[in-house]
Amino acid sequence: MYASTVYAAITGVFRGKDSPKRYDHHILAAVIRRLSDRRSDRQTQYLFPPTSASYETIMKKRGLQPDTVTLPHNTEGHWIGNKNAKNVIVYYHGGGFAMPAIPAYFEF
Repeated sequence: MYASTVYAAITGVFRGKDSPKRYDHHILAAVIRRLSDRRSDRQTQYLFPPTSASYETIMKKRGLQPDTVTLPHNTEGHWIGNKNAKNVIVYYHGGGFAMPAIPAYFEF
């Protein structure tokens, strides 16, 4: 882990256009990649709360009533905003079959 951080700090000076613009973001991205490479899906699930818990926390923080819908095949959908709106956006977070949604996914 330490070696990856040092390596990112050195190579960050020479990063190309595809890398994060800010130097600290480059280093943080490298650290996150290293952490996620070393953990199994089960270990990550243990570290993060379930999607429903993250959703309820964010909704309560914003003073909104959580509204969860049970879908076929033992899945759930979580409403954010007006269910009767003319336009609705469906958001599928990446890693949904193995990883829970983190609170940042519910920020709006």
